[in-house]
Amino acid sequence: MKNETRKSKKIVTHKAILFLMLISSSLATFIVISIGTFFFRHYTEDLSSMDKQSLKEYKYYYALIVEETKTAFWQSVYESAKEEGEKNNIYVEYIGEELIKQYGIKDKLKMAIASNVDGIMVVPEGEDIEEELKEAQDLDIPVITLLSDSLEESRTSFIGVEREEISQLYCEEIKAIGTKLDKVMILVDGSQQATSKNMMYLGIQEVLENEGIHVEIKYINRNNAFNAEEIIRNIILSPKMIPDVMICLSMEDTLCAYQSVIDYNKVGEVCIMGYGQSPTLLEGVSKGIIQSLLFIDTNQMGKQGIEALQQYELNKKKGSFFSVGVAMINQDNVERYIS
Repeated sequence: MKNETRKSKKIVTHKAILFLMLISSSLATFIVISIGTFFFRHYTEDLSSMDKQSLKEYKYYYALIVEETKTAFWQSVYESAKEEGEKNNIYVEYIGEELIKQYGIKDKLKMAIASNVDGIMVVPEGEDIEEELKEAQDLDIPVITLLSDSLEESRTSFIGVEREEISQLYCEEIKAIGTKLDKVMILVDGSQQATSKNMMYLGIQEVLENEGIHVEIKYINRNNAFNAEEIIRNIILSPKMIPDVMICLSMEDTLCAYQSVIDYNKVGEVCIMGYGQSPTLLEGVSKGIIQSLLFIDTNQMGKQGIEALQQYELNKKKGSFFSVGVAMINQDNVERYIS
């Protein structure tokens, strides 16, 4: 069990530990890191400032861990979690945000565990992290999974979206087109076919095929940074491949599709239904080039992550599911999201 003296402490950022890792040639330095954790967590200043007055005492120290820290979606989730944390005397760190070298989910989990955090929010995609999740559990560190779930016994709670609700939203948007459709294509990340996010396409496919609409699944291999762009371009330029509707389940694919129809003068020939929210994509909806965007409430997700960890602190109850709000952004409401 954790030492109760951890309930009130001066939390300092992960930067001291990450600094040691950066100058190390191996993750073996976790032994040194673990020994030094007490010192860093209680007495070391933020490396970005030498002002002792800038130290603040926090009650809890939580970590947010995702694969790609620079995406607008997860940046927004982090900002929400950080804001909610400040209200409750909690320091939230976005692990790996300022690192030059990119570490995977597994290594970031090891960093958080070595720092003896009070709670972890993680997106368990792309790597087998069951061993790290079990280690966190053994140390009584609660783990909240976001969007993609892990084994129920490996985490404390799961924050995600209702697959049925998303499927219905896409179906309603397609019906709103009002013309007969021969083919709908869904772009799916080929490297992560089993993740919860990509499993959304199964629900969409089932609902649409029940309506008599043919659905084609196109897997995109992301080993090459330009692979998605090339695949989408080839689909749009091929008379045999181009669908009536292209559903993109990532913001990156949505941006590629949007840019491709503009670059190759295919606006109006394929209806794009995308995912995510950015000024560029909202402009695409406003101009009618993008039919709609699936919006997941990142503010709610960040806030619920903090609430789930706090709830566990109070009652030690596991297995809770928190549903995040979703909506479709289209020409009827896009101005509200732009403003």
